Amino acid sequence: MGDEGRVSERLDALATELIGESLDRLAETGELGVVASVVDAADERLTFGSSAELVEDGLEWARSWIEGLAAGTVDRETLGEPQAWAVCYLGAVAEGEDGEGGFADALICEFGEKGARAAWSSYQLVSGLGAGEGFAYTDPLPAGEVEPLI
Repeated sequence: MGDEGRVSERLDALATELIGESLDRLAETGELGVVASVVDAADERLTFGSSAELVEDGLEWARSWIEGLAAGTVDRETLGEPQAWAVCYLGAVAEGEDGEGGFADALICEFGEKGARAAWSSYQLVSGLGAGEGFAYTDPLPAGEVEPLI
């Protein structure tokens, strides 16, 4: 996070773009996998997705990929040193108090930036996966802190 716990414009733009792209894909195909994106100081962006069947495996790959980019152990192609990162995937969140209402599909996004003490996550409830115009989603809601990756 930027100064005083605020999200920088760079991180906000990255997360917003990745969320929008992920929502578009969910509307079209109903599938997403795990998608990770990083941006450098020149606002050059690099995005890749995991083909892992399990979300947990895809998340492990995404986190390792981002950490490797930051450490310089993964080919950055034309990307400079990563300054911000975001990861999106389709998951589920508990509905109702104490999860008594079952689970609902949700687009989950984890995001952070270089030098921040924490990183964050948000979710948006989604319905009508793969239904095109019948696809719906809520505004983003906070989901809590996650481990910073860079």
